[in-house]
Amino acid sequence: MKNTRKKKFRIRFKKKNKTQAEFSNKKVVRESEFERKKRELKDKRKIQRAKRRLIVITFFVFLIGVTIMVFKAPFFNVSEVICVGYEKLAKEDILKVAKVEKGQNVFMINIGDIKKRVSEIPYVAEYNARRIFPNKVKIWVRESKPAFVIE
Repeated sequence: MKNTRKKKFRIRFKKKNKTQAEFSNKKVVRESEFERKKRELKDKRKIQRAKRRLIVITFFVFLIGVTIMVFKAPFFNVSEVICVGYEKLAKEDILKVAKVEKGQNVFMINIGDIKKRVSEIPYVAEYNARRIFPNKVKIWVRESKPAFVIE
């Protein structure tokens, strides 16, 4: 049968009893040249790290500000929607289906949604949509050719 008793370990520290005289007679220890340079380099690295953090934070704040300005600037609002390639379809029908309105921000318009809506028009065989910076949207369509015509 094994002894399952746990052993307790104690670490004992010797207490130093310093007298008042020992505290008043402190010796001034001068650091070596190597230790001084090491401490200076450590302080210099701390300052460099702080500067680097400040630069990164400033850059991100600037980037966020520019992004907000781009999305809010009237310079990038749609002033014209260009439709190209239609013959039998009316331009108004294409614009109505595409749901692109003047005054919307060019960056807020989802080109994929415009392409999807234009593809649902039965007379359209090929289509494309794209932004033309700074303030235009171009919708290109190619109408399908009729296979036969009954009179």
